[in-house]
Amino acid sequence: MSMIQISLAINILVLVPVSLGLLFDFKKMEPVFGERTTAREILCSIYLTILLASLALLFASSISRDYARNLLVAQVIYKSLSVLLIRNKRTPVLWFNLAIALFHGLTLSVGF
Repeated sequence: MSMIQISLAINILVLVPVSLGLLFDFKKMEPVFGERTTAREILCSIYLTILLASLALLFASSISRDYARNLLVAQVIYKSLSVLLIRNKRTPVLWFNLAIALFHGLTLSVGF
């Protein structure tokens, strides 16, 4: 399995439960993501977009390196920005974002 495939698989493994929790308004999500709001629904839309793109790229007959690179670069940027912009540094989302950004950054540096 290539680094690109591992990064895409990580997206899928993380985003399936998170997206389902946000989409179906599981109460377990509220302590981390807050109550259901327009902002949370937009975040869910972004997560679903990344999930669908990751699935499409992972299961495509040949992974388009350009599409995968662009997806991972966008994630590294937004996840890194979240570290700077989120005021509550104790939220687990922040630290998961940072870990995933670091892994995707590694993929971008060695996997392409």
